[in-house]
This record gives sequence, structure tokens and C-alpha cells, in this order.
Amino acid sequence: MSAPPPTDRLPLLREAADRAVEAYLDLLADLVAIDSGSLDPDGVRRITDLLVALLHSEGFTVQRHPVGPHDLDVLHAHRPGRGPTVLLNAHSDTVFDVGTAEAHPFTITDGRVHGPGTADDKCGVAAAIIVARLLAEVGSLADLMILITPDEELGSPGSGPTTTELSRQADVALCLEAAREDGSLVSARKGGANVKVTYTGRAAHAGVEPHKGINAAAQMAHVILALQALNDPTRGITVNVGQATAGTRSNIVADRATLWVDARATTVADFEALMARVEEVVCTIHVDGIGVEVAVSAQSPPMEATPGTLALAELAVATGAELGLDLRHVATGGMGDANLVARAGIPVLDGLAPVGGDDHTHAEWLEVASVGPRLALLAGLVDRIATGGLAPAILAGGRPG
Repeated sequence: MSAPPPTDRLPLLREAADRAVEAYLDLLADLVAIDSGSLDPDGVRRITDLLVALLHSEGFTVQRHPVGPHDLDVLHAHRPGRGPTVLLNAHSDTVFDVGTAEAHPFTITDGRVHGPGTADDKCGVAAAIIVARLLAEVGSLADLMILITPDEELGSPGSGPTTTELSRQADVALCLEAAREDGSLVSARKGGANVKVTYTGRAAHAGVEPHKGINAAAQMAHVILALQALNDPTRGITVNVGQATAGTRSNIVADRATLWVDARATTVADFEALMARVEEVVCTIHVDGIGVEVAVSAQSPPMEATPGTLALAELAVATGAELGLDLRHVATGGMGDANLVARAGIPVLDGLAPVGGDDHTHAEWLEVASVGPRLALLAGLVDRIATGGLAPAILAGGRPG
């Protein structure tokens, strides 16, 4: 990584970011007031419509890419400029049901914002809009791309391929999930997948003629123990059977059993090997006559801490230091759209929105005091990248051939 270039825009961006806190909170309040659970397509579309209008007003050309069974849109916006193309990524959906925004409305209490989706991830959506505005305000000529996805909380089943393909148009990606509660950025994420396995056997009276039955529960029991043995904490490999069901009554041989498995790994090589091993384990028959059906969903490759990503993280840490922020970057076991962006082969850094926590609960919060500094950090990082803050070799190595 080359040294950050000298710039007089960072102080300007900090001042502009402090002035923009109120506008940021107003926009966040508007977003939080709209229910947009992943299974509420009408609500997600309302968010998308609002963002299209805002992005047009900030000088972006905007495209909507329909994806998934509910015909939702990946929102792809571009404002041309100079230097590397910097991608800002966030998601518009939440985990909350229709009516949550009314039952738990946007509030600010004791220095924290509360409301459904404040930290996951409407804070990131608002950050993308406001930072684009700040960069234009101080005269930054950054080449900026914004990508907002509609189904991240489901594992991005519809938007995943589109996200990866559009990300190939960028040189660097800054993903806008909330920062960790201690302010840390995220430079690596595990990859993972959900695996549903269904075993079919044959029912029989358990007392009178059990020999006529084929017990799917017995098959499942063998498999659960074998899956458990795949865990390897030293390598960051985790396999969890989170749900298992079988049979209907104790006096009937179980003719059906289903289990749901979460499998995760830290590196691409380990993840690919793990998925092959999981398939081998669940398809190994221990009870004669058993049938098996396997379905894999929400599969995301790991976001590895590549040399490009580490250089990007160090640039963020250095930029933060100039703003008075003591930052570090960490790995996490959670997955997100950053995993899918990383598949494009470009440097990716996540956790660049303001500081938040208690995601997926009614206690979800965002720290108001973090808004100004984190907007300045994000805007400053974009401007640094645009003006040569990352070595050309890092950018050339990241872009796919």
C-alpha cells in the first residue's frame, strides 16, 4: 500500500459530515418508517422507489435489475468521475414483519437511535446517500457506484449473482453494514450455506411389525453425529445441525426425517472442501432402503482477507487516525452481501456505517455520536481511493482479468 496522498479535503469532509448529521438522521427516520421485511415485497419496493428519486437528485444514473421470485430490484447507481470506481453496498430489507415500524417507531433515546432496521441496514443505505452528497459538496471527483440489494436477510437468494456481476464493474468495494459495537471494521467474513436434508423411509407399527418399517430417524441420528465430527475450531470450520425433525408418533416407525444444517468456513479452499464433505456425509446411507434428498441454499463464499483487502483496511485505519478515530479491523463468522461482492475479485472492506448493535431485535440501536465521524471516515476513504491512496498494483491485482 502506498502512503495516503496529502489532501485538504479530509478536514472539509469532517466539517461537512458534522453538518450533515441532522440530514442523515432525517433520512434514516424516513427509511425506518417504511416496513421492508424481506418477505414484504411492497415495502421493499417503497424503499427502492424512494432511493431512486434521491439518487437521481444526487446526479446518479440509476438502473433497476429485477431479481428473485417477488420481482424485487437490485438498485444500481453510477456517478462517473476520476480514478478507480468505488462501490458502496448496502441492503434495504430487514427481518421484521409488517407493522413493526408502527409498533416500534424511530426514536432517539439517551444518544441512541432505535427502530426496525436502524443498524441492519438502513444506517448503511442512508450513509451511501449522504456520503455521495458530501463528496459532491467538497468537490471530490470520485467515480462512485452504489449497489442496494433487496433480499440480504434471506441470504440474497435472488440478488446474489447480480450483485457479484455488477461488482465486477468496480475496482474497490466499501460495504455499509454497521460497524462492530466497538467500532471495528470487518476485513474478513466466513463463507457458509444452509443445507436441508430429507430422508424417506417406510412407516410400520412399532410394536406389531417393526421389521416392515425403514426408520428415517435412525438414519438421521447417524448423520447428525457424523456432521458434528466435521467441526474444526482451529481452522474456523463450523457445522451446526440447528433443527431436526422425524416421525409423527412414538408407536410408528418414522418414515420421514428432515434436518437443517449450517456449514461455515474461513477460506475458499476450506469452504469448498467442507461442502463436498457435508454432501458425502448426508448422502451416506446407514439404514437400508432409505431415500435422501439434499437442497443447498443461501450459499456464500468466504470474504477472505486478501492483500488488497488488507491494504484497503490499513488505508481506512490511517484515514480514521487523522479524524481522531482509533480503529482496527477484524474477522467475523457472520455472512453478508460483502461475501458476494468479494466473489468479484476486488478488495472489499465492510462495517463502514455508523456504530450499531442488537441487530434483529426490537432493541436494535445506532449510536448518534458515531454518525458524524463515520460519515467523514467513509467519505474520506472514498476520496483517498479516488486520489491514489491505493497502489496501482493492488487495484490491478483485484480487478478480474
